[in-house]
Amino acid sequence: MGDPFAHSLHDKTFLFDIGNVLMRWSPHNLYARRFDDEKEMQRFFETCCTQSWHEAHDRGVPMSQNAVPLIEKFPHWADHIRAWHDEWEQMFDGPVPGAAALLSDLTALGVPLYALTNMPAEVMPGLRKMFPFLARFSDIIVSGEEGVIKPDSKIFEIASKRLGKDPKDIFL
Repeated sequence: MGDPFAHSLHDKTFLFDIGNVLMRWSPHNLYARRFDDEKEMQRFFETCCTQSWHEAHDRGVPMSQNAVPLIEKFPHWADHIRAWHDEWEQMFDGPVPGAAALLSDLTALGVPLYALTNMPAEVMPGLRKMFPFLARFSDIIVSGEEGVIKPDSKIFEIASKRLGKDPKDIFL
């Protein structure tokens, strides 16, 4: 007779986030190695490489372009600012435990897998090399390619169209 839950999964599409859902990401992973002083690192995040500055990357502004005004304003942190792009991969701390196995199990069940992520477009090729399990996704909607970030409803509309699915048939 089979597993009725597995059968019902074939009617659904899974749309995963990537950062801190499938792989652990934090700028602290990189900058804890670059700063000797925790307070100085916090000042760097609060005044220089802020969340709003980084969200511009997620909206599609190239990192090298976005770094220019910060380097002009904070020349003493120029190397740290450039590291945001040049050492991006060091912000990752491996996959979330069980993530690869879950994707493997869902793939084995024939469940369509997709991802939607707030991420700079320019880093996706490197992430695909770092995390081979990303190849299990039929498509990855990247905010930096679309010019809009979550939680803006426009990115979910883009995802719905790309997946060819009614939003009620998508599991987030």
